[in-house]
Amino acid sequence: MPLFCSNCNNLMVITTTADTFNYKCNSCYNIELPTNEDSLVYKDVTGINLTVYKSILYNAGKDPVNPKVQRLCKCGNEFARQVRLGTEMKLINTCTVCSEQWLDGTNNDSIEE
Repeated sequence: MPLFCSNCNNLMVITTTADTFNYKCNSCYNIELPTNEDSLVYKDVTGINLTVYKSILYNAGKDPVNPKVQRLCKCGNEFARQVRLGTEMKLINTCTVCSEQWLDGTNNDSIEE
């Protein structure tokens, strides 16, 4: 990967299109083609990736990106954060205090791990 332009020694940036990518200098606009070692890799992941799901659920209650909603937890806390997972896009609530997790619309039954 060329990090620096061969003409002016400024840092190269990656420019992409739908099917190719090149390195471009933002100073002199020199464009260099990538080598075979520089190719972008696309990995199609199919099926359930439990490691990713467990990581998302582990952090769900503290992640400010997840919407905070008013849901009563068994611990008495009135707020939970919600995340959608799986091919069915099930809505999972995570208590912001004790991290208890349950499916939305159920009577706060914990999620089995």
